[in-house]
Amino acid sequence: FALFLKTSAPAARTEEVEESRISQPIVPETEQIILEELTAPDQDNVTALTQAESAPQAPLPRDQAVEVFEFGTQTLEEDFPCEEEEEDRVDATKPDENDGDKSNSGDESGPNDEDKFLTFEAKLLSKEEKQEEVEKKPFSSFLNTTSKKMERILGEPVLADLLVNFVGENDGSDDDLKSKQRLADGSNYLSARQVFEHEKWTAGRTVTDMDWSPFHRELMLSSYDLPDSSISSGGGLLSAINPDAPPSSSLAPRSGELQSDGLTLVWNLAMPQRPEHIFTCGSPVSAARFHPTESPLVIGGCQSGQLVIWDVRAGRLPVQRSGQGYPLCAMQVTEKPVGLATASTDGKVSFWSLANLRDPAETIKVQGNLSCLAVADANAVFCGDESGILIHIPAKRKHVKKLANPKHFGMVTGVSVKKKFVLSTGVDWTVKLTKNEKIKWSVVSNSYDYMCDVQWSPVHSSLLATASSTGVVALWNLANSTEEPVGEIVVESDVGLNKIRWSADGKRLLAAAGERVHVFSLADDVIRQKEDDEDRMLTQLT
Repeated sequence: FALFLKTSAPAARTEEVEESRISQPIVPETEQIILEELTAPDQDNVTALTQAESAPQAPLPRDQAVEVFEFGTQTLEEDFPCEEEEEDRVDATKPDENDGDKSNSGDESGPNDEDKFLTFEAKLLSKEEKQEEVEKKPFSSFLNTTSKKMERILGEPVLADLLVNFVGENDGSDDDLKSKQRLADGSNYLSARQVFEHEKWTAGRTVTDMDWSPFHRELMLSSYDLPDSSISSGGGLLSAINPDAPPSSSLAPRSGELQSDGLTLVWNLAMPQRPEHIFTCGSPVSAARFHPTESPLVIGGCQSGQLVIWDVRAGRLPVQRSGQGYPLCAMQVTEKPVGLATASTDGKVSFWSLANLRDPAETIKVQGNLSCLAVADANAVFCGDESGILIHIPAKRKHVKKLANPKHFGMVTGVSVKKKFVLSTGVDWTVKLTKNEKIKWSVVSNSYDYMCDVQWSPVHSSLLATASSTGVVALWNLANSTEEPVGEIVVESDVGLNKIRWSADGKRLLAAAGERVHVFSLADDVIRQKEDDEDRMLTQLT
């Protein structure tokens, strides 16, 4: 065991010396001399150090750490120059702007000058080339979108006039002549008026029906009959298979589209001169409504007996059609449950579910050729026929009743119901109001003109509007008088009116005259309701 310690101790010492050599840094020769001078021991300690080295050394403790130091030297050239010198170098690499100006001002130009300044010769396109460029989808989409945005901006004053609530007061600035003119055409009962038509799409057509959007109060709908010079040929059915149908928001017509049998337009109050959306089909549209729950959908009733549905996201052609039958003459929205009621000329009243507009949920046969339809509370229906009789269909649909009164001497042109009061107009020049089959009020046109339509105000209990074939809209407030209207508005003196339609808030009125749609914003004095108007109307009617 002793022998083993003697032989192993030198080996361990040798390993420690080797580790110390490895851990020592390598220092250049010049620096080694300086270090030796700085670390040279005193002459007095040389002997003591020699004796200490000759004496046996104790083994190093296990927890003693070996520290390693790194020494660095500085080169002759600076690796990191100062900031001022660095900025000078960067400025030296930048081109001089004056040199570029001088080179451009010289007579001789470089080889790349022609690439910088290229000139293009303008080319005049032929009619075929221009039409081809316009019909390209990217260009037409861009032109249509940007032009509509600009027209909406330019039409903001018109939109404000038709939608802002005016008090209808006269500031006294009008002279006597203007005041007389306002009294003559009924403008003193209006705060604003506007005409909506398009020279290409609506020219030669007749407005058949109108509606207000239940989602956007600035949007309205109008349907149109055949053009004057058109003969129904069913060409719209052939175009339905064309996959390149233009979007409904595009204003440019395709070949033959202007002569489509059926046409329905969506108008924006801010754009009187162009429609917001254009829809076509293969049959004249006699009735049209906005879908009551889906804002992108529009429903039309055609003379072919079909119920068609358009989608603003799917182009101009219908996305769904029902079966054919006799011409549809009227269509109204029902409530609780929400659906549709339509009347056809063969005496059928059909009720439709919004979940399935291909086939009616229920159909009731009525004797007579129907001409108009109105929906009352609880989805009861009143219909007028061509013989002048009103027909009542109760909500439970158990039986159909022909009313003894009112009875017109000729076709019933319009019917409107509020609570138990039923208004009707006919070609016998009369407007009649009945309650429980008893005539409460009747008036005959002074000039013996056909009465074309009548509508109760949706918010005013005693206010109603009538339309005549002489182009006059009469506003009646039965709480004030049953003999004279509140006022008369001359829409067009030489064109008869087809339909009138109130907005949901009762502040605006649509009137269809020929191919034009007129929008009237009524004065506050006309539409303002008093608390006792309904009681005073009942007093006037007794």
